[in-house]
Formats: sequence, C-alpha cells, structure tokens
Amino acid sequence: MPELEVPISTFFKTAQPSAATVPHLITYFDPELLQAIVRINGAKLGAWPLYAPFNEEDRYDASREDVPLSAWALPLNQQELLTLGMNVNSLIFDGNTLIVDNSTDETVLQECEAARGEEGYEELPDFPGLLAKTHWALVPVGQNRDYALFLASRDKMDYFNLLANWCHERGRTYWMFAEKEGGLVLRGYPAPEDARRNAAAQYGHEFLAKAAHFGISPVEALTYLAQSLKQQAQLRPRVGDGQEQDGAAGLPEQGAPAPLAGLPDVLKM
Repeated sequence: MPELEVPISTFFKTAQPSAATVPHLITYFDPELLQAIVRINGAKLGAWPLYAPFNEEDRYDASREDVPLSAWALPLNQQELLTLGMNVNSLIFDGNTLIVDNSTDETVLQECEAARGEEGYEELPDFPGLLAKTHWALVPVGQNRDYALFLASRDKMDYFNLLANWCHERGRTYWMFAEKEGGLVLRGYPAPEDARRNAAAQYGHEFLAKAAHFGISPVEALTYLAQSLKQQAQLRPRVGDGQEQDGAAGLPEQGAPAPLAGLPDVLKM
C-alpha cells in the first residue's frame, strides 16, 4: 500500500462507510499497535467472536467453545492476543474479527454480528451506535487483514489523538477518509521525516542482524535487497500517462499538519 491517497475500495465495499462519520484511522496491524491501544485506554482486549484459548488453570485448548468474552482478561489470553500468538494470529488474519474491551456486553456484539451479515465488521452500518456503547473498536481490514481500522466515539476523541500521535512518533503513516470530487478517498498522513528515518534505521538494523544470523554479511544483504527493489520497480504497473507509478504520489506537502487538533471535514457532516 505505497500510495498516500487510495480509493476506499482498498478496504471497503460501500461508497459511504459509516466508519467515516466517527473519529478513525487506518494503519498497519501488528502487536505493537495492540500494545499501544492498551497503553492509551488501559483496556484488557477481547477478540470477538473468537474464544480465548487458555482456561483458568492456564491450560491451552484451541478447541474451546462457549467461552465468555471476559475470559480474554486472563493473563495468558492477554499475552496470546497482544503478541498475536499462533492460534489467534491465524484466526484473526483468516476471518472477521472485532477487537474491543473484554468487558463489553456480548449482547451488543451479537447485534453487530447480525447487522454485518456476510460482510466484514468494517461494513457495519452504524458505527456511531456501536461506539456509544463500546467507546472504541479495532477492526482488521484489507485483503490479508494486515491493516487495522481504529475507531473512537466522539467523547473519546483523546484516544484517536493519542493513537495518531503514537503512529507519527513510530514513523507510521495512517489513513483517514477525506472528501474529494466524486466521493470519499482515503488520504494518508505520513510521519515526520525524522521519525520515518528513525523507523527505517531501527527495522533496517533488525533486518541486517537477522541476516547475519544466517551467515549473510551486511554488504551482501544490502546488495541483494537493492537488486530485489530494482526488480520490483520494473514490475510496477504503469498508470496515468504511461510512466511508472511513483510510490510517493499524493504525499502531502512537507509540514502539512495531521488533523489532530479537530475532526476532518468528513466528520463534520
């Protein structure tokens, strides 16, 4: 997802998702994001409609059924979810999941289950109604569920602001709905350059360290990486006037502020 402005069909089937009417952002979905949410709102997370795999005796049983959402509060279940452990990982990335506070009334979630029908939770028709009861929610989105849609009620706007700031501190871009001629799009807000540089350095060092464990020197690893990137660039689809697509197309001007001080225009409707 290299573009900084993408069609909403990247993540949604409907042209006017109800998610656009509440504070929201989309960013990469990983354990680091889940742990940031816990630090922001102090919640113990639960994954609906998944069953927590550990029982009160710390015994692992992935086939458990009829387990209450509150069972996710057990320490080993929290660890399983916050690290996207093997069982939880496969279930979340292969299906439709709604991540909320584990103390959420299950009746509310059952109503969501009925409302979404055969669609993913990102297509819920009434996110304002859901958030009035849960205050926040996280929905894995995208073809491979490798991005996450974070939503907050208007009275929990601070959750949104804190998570957006956290994204930028960690060098992450996040996307939000924006009005454009012809309808809504998802507009990206990249982190400041120094934060992106720090993130690239951190993950670059981790990549080189792992390659070294395989007996691949830093020079060799970087050579192979450069060759791979060149091959990928040659395979990129051509767009517009026939030129190769620029991954930075749509990048906001340097210094353009992210919409943290208030709601974007689409939320003022």
